[in-house]
Amino acid sequence: MPGARSVLTERPNSSRKGVVYGSKICIYRAIIPELELSLRRMACCIAMDRIDQKILAELQADARLSIVELSRRVGLTKTPCAERVRRLEKAGVIRGYHADLDPDAVGAGHIVVVQVLLTSTTEQDLRRFNDAVRRIPEIESCHMIAGDFDYLLKVRTRDINAYRRVMGDQISGLPCVKQTHTYVVMEVVKDERSLPVRPTA
Repeated sequence: MPGARSVLTERPNSSRKGVVYGSKICIYRAIIPELELSLRRMACCIAMDRIDQKILAELQADARLSIVELSRRVGLTKTPCAERVRRLEKAGVIRGYHADLDPDAVGAGHIVVVQVLLTSTTEQDLRRFNDAVRRIPEIESCHMIAGDFDYLLKVRTRDINAYRRVMGDQISGLPCVKQTHTYVVMEVVKDERSLPVRPTA
């Protein structure tokens, strides 16, 4: 019609929305199990009493304890003790049971601590570095540090020659590594693997 203004109506792109919503669903599916586990762990930690803490302390000292012996040590009968252990396992407070190996006997008695400085600390580059570190078995632990460098690695090998090979072939080739400083451990004064669980009175 004369004088009438044409109005451009933008229709929503349904296919694009489908991609966005599909991506969100994938993200939700990935994080929901972790959130559920975190909530269970938090609820369990809040509900933990002196007996739960004693169970954790005893199992850290000797994970091969039978339920009969564990129940005797914590002052419970067998059935409620087993139920508490299962609850702690399900909540993720007890994450597993492991053997304590002699490092020298398995060729991992030589320890070095490595400071790592990166060229970039974007989220993508940090993720790339973290994923690569997890694939190197000689790296026993890796911590992101707030300070003059970015990461602190604890590396176990048979000897200094084995460490030099790991450093040259793997650590120096990690994504975004700008500089490393190596410190050789001369003596292990304390290397406690258990957590400080102290039952309340």
